[in-house]
Amino acid sequence: ITEALGHKGDDFMKAYQQNVERQNEEVIQYNTLAQTVVSFMNDKDTWNGMIKEVWEELQAIAAPDKKVSTFPKTHRTLRKYLEKIKPNLMDIGITYEISGRSASGYPIAFQKSTDLNSNEDESVSSLSQQIIDFVMS
Repeated sequence: ITEALGHKGDDFMKAYQQNVERQNEEVIQYNTLAQTVVSFMNDKDTWNGMIKEVWEELQAIAAPDKKVSTFPKTHRTLRKYLEKIKPNLMDIGITYEISGRSASGYPIAFQKSTDLNSNEDESVSSLSQQIIDFVMS
């Protein structure tokens, strides 16, 4: 498809990757927990603590409405909610690891990568749109 549109073959993969990145941005934009984790890690490179402790901190930042379905109601479901957004957080450089249960609960460690590049090539963006138009027609 890419070559038929007059572009190099690897341009398709670049355009595809940009579309995936846009989708990740949308997930983060519309997910209360994802937004809160991003906000929480904004001024930190790392954070270590317990699941219950981070849930309380995230809860204080988010102050979610009881009807919000993208934020865990209790600390016991935080792991499940985090797993749903793990690839999206990784895409923006935030990772976490939950360790085995200890006497005081489940330890969790967040880390933020600071060496991410998000340079967009305009020709690849144009190609993305052409491919979308081609597929949709």
